[in-house]
Amino acid sequence: MKRIAIYIHHARSGEWEMWQPKMLQDYVCKQGGTVVGSYIEIGYVGQNRLRPNLERLLIECESGNVDEVLILNVSHLSRNTYEFIKIYERLKKCNVCLSVMQLGTSKNVDETMTLLKAVSYGT
Repeated sequence: MKRIAIYIHHARSGEWEMWQPKMLQDYVCKQGGTVVGSYIEIGYVGQNRLRPNLERLLIECESGNVDEVLILNVSHLSRNTYEFIKIYERLKKCNVCLSVMQLGTSKNVDETMTLLKAVSYGT
């Protein structure tokens, strides 16, 4: 059974707090996975790299306790492409899959990362 962590980030509180975590948890259960943690960040600007729950999540991944990280939107990790790639590579280094939930399906981010890296690194 896949061990899946959920990460949600918003700059401020709102109505989303009632439905997003439950929607992601329900999706994981329907896919036969187990939610091993929900990491919710509220009140941190998206470009702020010092987000304590994101760091806790990454430490759990590096400790081998997570197989996949599920996010609702790529911007929840970072709106800065370079920072996003750094987080992605940190997950990849410990064999953790990053997935984005879109309209009831989940897309693996691996498919688009080669192009993103090429654009960001200027290759």
